[in-house]
Amino acid sequence: MVVNIATGDTANLSGIDRLQFDDGTVVLNAAPAAPADADPAANMVAENATTGTVVGVTALAADPDGNVVIYSLTDDAGGRFAIDAATGVVSVANGSLLDYEAATSHTIIVQATDAGGLATQQSFTIAVTNVVEVQTYTGTAGDDVGSTAAAPLDRWAMNGLGGNDTLTGSAQADTLTGGAGDDVLDGGAGNDLFLVSGTGDGFDAVTGGSGSDTIQAGADGTVIGLKSLSGVEAISAGGHSGVGIAGSALADALDFTGVALSGIGQIDGGAGSDTITGSSGADRILGGASGDSLIGAGGNDTLDGGTGADTLDGGAGSDTVSYATATAGVTLNLATGVHGGDAAGDQFIGVEVFSGSTFNDSFTGDAGANSFFGGGGADTLSGGAGDDTLDGGAGVDSLIGGLGNDTFYVETAGEAVVEANNEGTDTVRTTLNAYSLTPYVENLTFDGTGAFAGTGNAQNNRITGGGGDDTLTGGGGADTLDGGAGSDTASYASATGNVTVNLATGANGGDAYGDQFVGIEAFIGTAFNDAFIGDDGGNRFMGGAGSDSLYGNGGDDTLIGGAGADYILAGAGNDVIDFATDDDGSAEN
Repeated sequence: MVVNIATGDTANLSGIDRLQFDDGTVVLNAAPAAPADADPAANMVAENATTGTVVGVTALAADPDGNVVIYSLTDDAGGRFAIDAATGVVSVANGSLLDYEAATSHTIIVQATDAGGLATQQSFTIAVTNVVEVQTYTGTAGDDVGSTAAAPLDRWAMNGLGGNDTLTGSAQADTLTGGAGDDVLDGGAGNDLFLVSGTGDGFDAVTGGSGSDTIQAGADGTVIGLKSLSGVEAISAGGHSGVGIAGSALADALDFTGVALSGIGQIDGGAGSDTITGSSGADRILGGASGDSLIGAGGNDTLDGGTGADTLDGGAGSDTVSYATATAGVTLNLATGVHGGDAAGDQFIGVEVFSGSTFNDSFTGDAGANSFFGGGGADTLSGGAGDDTLDGGAGVDSLIGGLGNDTFYVETAGEAVVEANNEGTDTVRTTLNAYSLTPYVENLTFDGTGAFAGTGNAQNNRITGGGGDDTLTGGGGADTLDGGAGSDTASYASATGNVTVNLATGANGGDAYGDQFVGIEAFIGTAFNDAFIGDDGGNRFMGGAGSDSLYGNGGDDTLIGGAGADYILAGAGNDVIDFATDDDGSAEN
């Protein structure tokens, strides 16, 4: 006889004193132990997991009699899980029923049954982990309110379409597109992306929330319209061209402090009395109509207040106030603070450069180091005291330096450069291929291309050529002639008396007295009796008219006497001696 005793059995043989069987044998079978989890891994599975995914539960029930144990689920959590009858491994049966948003865990009951039909059971809890999915929200042509409450832990792609919409993102990295209309966009937590395309998306109030959030253009020529801005770390053109930021017609307060602007052409406040603070980069900020407050913050910014009495604060960096959008000439007087045209009533803080309109502007500096750029038109730029920089731009301009070491940029023939005596050491930089210094300007530098003819004045000039074959004339004074690259010439053809140039000793006379030469390959004499003495290099002397004396000394020299009874002594080296047809001179070696 066999007696099966299961775990927990409470049956008894009441009133029986003795059991006796014919063969004298009694077999007692015990049920398996309650199933335990033999898998050390956590009991969890991702929502929507595929069929067959193991969940970290491996049931193991020891049978005292050594019988084979079969595993089954008496509760499979509504068909979500299955168990391997032989190994006890629990896996996913239907992943579509695993939804973290609906339930974060499920309980199963595992039964272990031995060969004799004895069974034990144990419950196990399986956690469901969230998988961030992409949900979509699409609004209408009207005013919509878009929420992510249905799946707050998922990512959302939200598009308001038309109307003045209110869209609120989730805790994940969402994409919000307001579309047409003046929208209120809140990214919530997560690294959110706000997309704007074209020019008809209205003026939005954008709140990035926590995370690293970005506003990005989706097409060339996009205008990112903003009514307000907070919690946004970057605004990007997204690789597109012609992208800008614009404020509304109201009095906007837009602060781009801490916002990285990438590929943004300009920030235009639009109509209204706006307060705009730029980023740490080089921003171009336009105020538009009304009296605006524009603050450049960091970087080399350009501020254009437009019409109205504006406050223009450059902040850190080398900043420019521009009147490029003015429709008439502008008058600036930094000494008195009285301005005219679009500059009327404007105030300046931390501004280093002033740039004019395309019309005839008048700028007057103060005791500081002013930098004026006239732009188009026939401008009058007066530096005042201080080391000023005056650049007339296009048009025939008048540049007046005043006290200080001033720098004049001359790009147009006929521009007037005015300096008085003893008003500092002044410099003209020009792109013209021929330029003569006006009185009391000391230095001349060529910034153009090709050959340059530069002429000094009675001051002690420094004349610097460019990369071409330049001809430099110092005039009176002790001049430094620097030819730069190319084959360059120092000319004394305009001198009113003879000159002496001694390259060996540096002792020069006449108009050449005190002159120094850098990168000069050739010398042209006067119409008088000149003397040129070479050094050990390859010198080229052209005597011109008059009875000249040319001494080559060492090096391979070229000695050209010109008209007159010249004396030429070649010296060492392979020299070339050239007598003009009307030269009556003599030559020796």
